[in-house]
Amino acid sequence: KELPLSDPGRIDRDFWERFRTLSFEEIHRIRRLISELVNLAAPMMSDPSEAPLGEVIRSMIDLTEKEAEKRGVTVQSSEEEGLPPVRIDIQKIKQALLNLLLNAFQATPQGGTIEIIARTAHRGNQGRTVQLIVKDNGAGIPEENQDRLFDPFFTTREPGEGVGLGLTICHQIMEEHGGEVEVKSQRGGGTEVILSFALS
Repeated sequence: KELPLSDPGRIDRDFWERFRTLSFEEIHRIRRLISELVNLAAPMMSDPSEAPLGEVIRSMIDLTEKEAEKRGVTVQSSEEEGLPPVRIDIQKIKQALLNLLLNAFQATPQGGTIEIIARTAHRGNQGRTVQLIVKDNGAGIPEENQDRLFDPFFTTREPGEGVGLGLTICHQIMEEHGGEVEVKSQRGGGTEVILSFALS
């Protein structure tokens, strides 16, 4: 009824444009879900190489530029001068960073800021590490939920906003790299996720 091809003037073009946009968004969401499930169930073999984290950060900022604009969020980055390269599977670390950025976009209100920081730090028995940090100024994570953050399919998002695999996959990727992931958050105080890579 909506497509009377014999009388194109009767087509509700606004409706079909909205329908087309929604269809593409949902197809993208389904593809992302399938990709996350595949990565979780059957991790790909790592292909590590020495890489500067600054390049990874810049490529992910470029990739998510449109999403940031759509949500009215500013993404800032900073990199410690002379930061040593780390031995990583570049594609997997890009996936981990993308997951963290998508979480941050969902948590950050319009007009808010997301920071991506690359720096060195000392972490107990790990010694000197390189850290990749994603920090937002959103609503934060309630304390009662923080013990479950890495559980598969745990999410506090509305239906359709996420399936609770982003942090699970980040944790898995960091374990494969012999690194660590830590989440610091408090209600109303934003969230900071720290990926730590040991230096050889």
